[in-house]
Formats: sequence, C-alpha cells, structure tokens
Amino acid sequence: MLQLALVFGFWHFQNIVFNIYNKKVLNVFSFPWLLASFQLFAGSIWMLVLWSLKLQPCLKITKPFIIALLGPALFHIIGHISGCVSFSKVVVSFTHVIKLAELEFFVVFSLFLGDKYPLKVWLSVVPIVLGCSWITNQ
Repeated sequence: MLQLALVFGFWHFQNIVFNIYNKKVLNVFSFPWLLASFQLFAGSIWMLVLWSLKLQPCLKITKPFIIALLGPALFHIIGHISGCVSFSKVVVSFTHVIKLAELEFFVVFSLFLGDKYPLKVWLSVVPIVLGCSWITNQ
C-alpha cells in the first residue's frame, strides 16, 4: 500500500512540475496546439526507442488491440491538447481543479455505459469532490 501511495505521489509531483513548465513555455510560445502535438510526437518517438532497445517490453499488436485502443487514444489526445490550450488561457491552479474532476466524470459517465462500482469507489470520490470545492472557494 505504501509503495502504491509513493508511486501516485511521485506521479502527481511530476504532473505538477510538467504543468508548471508547460505554462512557462506557453507564456513565451503561444501555440498550444503545436506544443501539445510535439509533446505527443516526442513521447511516441521515446517509446519507439525504448521498444527498439528492448528497455521496455513491446506488446503484441493485433488488429483487435488497435481497434480497442482507438477510443482511449483519441480521448487521450483530446485531453492532452485541451490541457495545453487551457494552460495558455488560464492559471495553472484552475486547470488542476478541472483535471481533478476527471475521476468524478469517469465514474459518473461509466453509469451511462452500464458499469457498476462498489460503494468504496463512490466513497473514494467524495474527498476529491470536497477538496475541489474547497479549493475553488479559496
């Protein structure tokens, strides 16, 4: 459990640093679409290098795998570009509040897809909603 908390904490820390540097770059280079596209391209090249050097295991890619991946990949692209655009328009803290709402959106939207979650999942969303509400009122 501690290891999982550390991984999430480290990921969140890296996310904050990434977002702050994104804002700094966008303050001098006001092309968020281009920046986001370049970041996704650079990430793809980085993964190709890792796979080529066998530093990261490469998944077996099949047609059903690609078809299953198209939806999440599309929404990841939309989310990343939207994040960069929002950094160019508003302060970083507001964008963080919006990003925190992703979990709630996912859980609620999943209801429309017929997914069911146990009470523990719903209760885990409550502190996030309360925290976002408290931060936006400060």
